[in-house]
Amino acid sequence: PPRSTLFPYTTLFRSRVLGQDNPELPYIIIFRGAIFADSARFDKCTLLWLHALQLRLNTNTSVCKDLLRFAQMFSQMLKTGHVVELEHVITVLAATVQEIRVNEEKRGNLEQEEDREAVEADLEQNLLTALYLINVIAKVDLKQNNNADVNNIPVEALKQIYKLVQTNPVTMSGASLLHLSVNQQTPVDDFHTNEICTFPCIATTKLLLKAGADPQSMDNNRDTPLHLIVQYTKYVANFKTLHSIILALLEAGAHIDSVNSAAETPLTKAASGVAEIILKSQSRMSLKCLAA
Repeated sequence: PPRSTLFPYTTLFRSRVLGQDNPELPYIIIFRGAIFADSARFDKCTLLWLHALQLRLNTNTSVCKDLLRFAQMFSQMLKTGHVVELEHVITVLAATVQEIRVNEEKRGNLEQEEDREAVEADLEQNLLTALYLINVIAKVDLKQNNNADVNNIPVEALKQIYKLVQTNPVTMSGASLLHLSVNQQTPVDDFHTNEICTFPCIATTKLLLKAGADPQSMDNNRDTPLHLIVQYTKYVANFKTLHSIILALLEAGAHIDSVNSAAETPLTKAASGVAEIILKSQSRMSLKCLAA
């Protein structure tokens, strides 16, 4: 038989010989999966990588790169027109949420600065990976149902996003997931992922808000997500993104008069007249806000 058909069997054989706890086993499985991915046999690659991911999770090994690898593959599949199973994306998102929780626990218990930096780096990458996966889920749902309404996202996906939001992870700069989803400076991995995921992202922002993300969360500069989105500079080519995200944040309870550490409100930080007009058109100050 062709050599490629022997891959699952040789992998199974090595698994039984080496044992499930052998640290070298996941690398072998990942390598076999990568060969399938190179020939666009993503279904087999996904199953092998999911198995390798579970093996690494069982040994309490960092899976930061493994999770990102899935986001890259799902993005490649979407770009090339292959079917992406939502069940698989949700499974990887669940593992990402679990890993972020582990990162948060480690960050609170570490004393060595070097160890802390490593955990911080893993946490920030896992936060980005989570955003990539949420973005992929939204695009797969749109493709399958031809409907851009986030209310139609599968319940299991919303459950994982809710768990992620409740964990309330932040970057070293204090940025929440919502800050990252509305910030045009949020980095996107350049291996296939950037062909699908861009920020600011309307769908990701709306899903995070639907899951209970705080629109008034503040980073280390006391900037809220509204402070960041009004600085969006591509409004000419992408007015819908600017308009939709500002409205979504305001409808969720964001305050136009929130002041950051530099005494700036979102209105004074607006990078364009378009953002100013949108904010002013939605300015409905309550008596409580005026009194404050």
